[in-house]
Amino acid sequence: MTLKFVRYSLVTLSGILFLATPSAIYSCGPFFEETVFAFETKPENGTGFAAGGLGIVRPGFRRAYLVVAYRYLLGLGLNPEQQRAALDVWSGNVVPGYVDQQDALSSWRSPVQAL
Repeated sequence: MTLKFVRYSLVTLSGILFLATPSAIYSCGPFFEETVFAFETKPENGTGFAAGGLGIVRPGFRRAYLVVAYRYLLGLGLNPEQQRAALDVWSGNVVPGYVDQQDALSSWRSPVQAL
């Protein structure tokens, strides 16, 4: 009789503990308080990327980012002037110099001179 009572008590106690556990216990995963996104075509921090903090270089990055990553992986790096130039290219601040259309047309139409 006591063995039956002990077994019944243990089953009842385990059932109560199972039902009384908090509902915020998750079975798997890291659950972040904020949503974490990763850009597919550019790094998150362009300034740090230009300075050599590559992080994870994704294959979907634009070619301008991959060139900088390639230089750092080769050990060449970028000096501060080159870093600023890379940031200008990435932000779209590069404005090509003015080319006179007449000069361009005349050089296009002129016959190729043999060397």
